[in-house]
Amino acid sequence: MPRGDEVIIVITNTPFLNTFPVDNPTQVDLYDEMIKPIKITHPEHDVWAVSDYHARHDRDFLWGKRGFKSVTEHDETLIHRWNTHLTSRSVCLNMGDFIFGDPDGYYFKALVRRLNFAVMYLHVGNHVSGHRQVYMETLKIRFPEVASCEAAVYPLEYTVDEDPNKRVVFMPEYGEYSIGHTRLTCCHYPILSFNHQSKQAIHLTGHSHGGAKETNKDTGVGLRLDVGIESFGRPVSITEIKRHLAGRTLDIRDHHSGEEATP
Repeated sequence: MPRGDEVIIVITNTPFLNTFPVDNPTQVDLYDEMIKPIKITHPEHDVWAVSDYHARHDRDFLWGKRGFKSVTEHDETLIHRWNTHLTSRSVCLNMGDFIFGDPDGYYFKALVRRLNFAVMYLHVGNHVSGHRQVYMETLKIRFPEVASCEAAVYPLEYTVDEDPNKRVVFMPEYGEYSIGHTRLTCCHYPILSFNHQSKQAIHLTGHSHGGAKETNKDTGVGLRLDVGIESFGRPVSITEIKRHLAGRTLDIRDHHSGEEATP
């Protein structure tokens, strides 16, 4: 995650969009900065993806279908699975719908304390209880002038318990990442035609809880994958994802020409 040259995207509910380096008030080129993916230098076997965690979502149609007898069993088991695979050095790409029923952000903070990671990029989903409260609290501290005009700033960094070695990076619904030569197009919502799909980019998504055949782990088309809990029951590494998708034919749904290939 960039520090001194960090690029901040400011989005308001009016026709205004701009980018600014944090430590330099000079305006930078909007288009040039917007198209750059976030570069992750951590090894891909320890970069993990997950979606639709749904902590504290006390509805039996959710935890029951996932094979649990209560929301408590659901939450504690998912924490155990997460921490069995991730360490304090891991990077996580989280597609959203992280927590429920958290009007002041207390349980969000408690949950990220318990989960192993060094950096978690947390995308906006359609359920943002807890997520939204901690985001707004952080925004008011770091960018009070932006918060006062009802704008959004991305990426926005929340340091867990003021520990610089453990950070949540708030992201919008959509984001692009690169890990070496691997390009990832991430969004809470499934995208049929996504950036760089003709160049073997992988689209990681959630939202549908395995219900969309185009992104389902077993019936998915091309390099699209639902990384929600219904798919793998836990966060899944980029190495595992590439292995899972190996052999699939590219499914290109845009105007770019190219021969069919396999990853």
